[in-house]
Amino acid sequence: MQRNTLPTRRDFLALAGAAGLACAAPSLWAQGAFPQKAMRIVVPFAPGTGSDVIARTVAQKITEATQQPVVVENREGGGGIVGTMAVHQLPADGYTLLMVANPFTIVAGTNTKAPYDPLKDFIPVAKVAIVPIVLTINPGARASTRSRNWSRMPRPIPAS
Repeated sequence: MQRNTLPTRRDFLALAGAAGLACAAPSLWAQGAFPQKAMRIVVPFAPGTGSDVIARTVAQKITEATQQPVVVENREGGGGIVGTMAVHQLPADGYTLLMVANPFTIVAGTNTKAPYDPLKDFIPVAKVAIVPIVLTINPGARASTRSRNWSRMPRPIPAS
């Protein structure tokens, strides 16, 4: 069976982000060391969510690498629109990052009046996590499909 070798939208976004960083790199070097002040990561979801936990881990690593503080700010509301628009309206100086998740593109793709375009208004900087989305049930339900009894699937091994 031959696998589809066409680039996906995700591949395109990653390449576009890398190209954007490559084009911006010479001007960043000319401006001196970066960052020269505290940075901020805006999470457009509530504290304690997966995006928040990941943002705090990333913030800690950036702080360790740059010796500059990185503040995580939660701006939840509107399926991520509130925090996204807060970042969109700030100057593009590289000191404010937006931690996005699925709603970032879903809102823009399903809402024709969305106030931002994820492909035109933002560029990806780095993929920081791969988060699986899993459909689950109570094991007592003993649900099955025609081809597989899903309640008898082997349990995943926790990461150590």
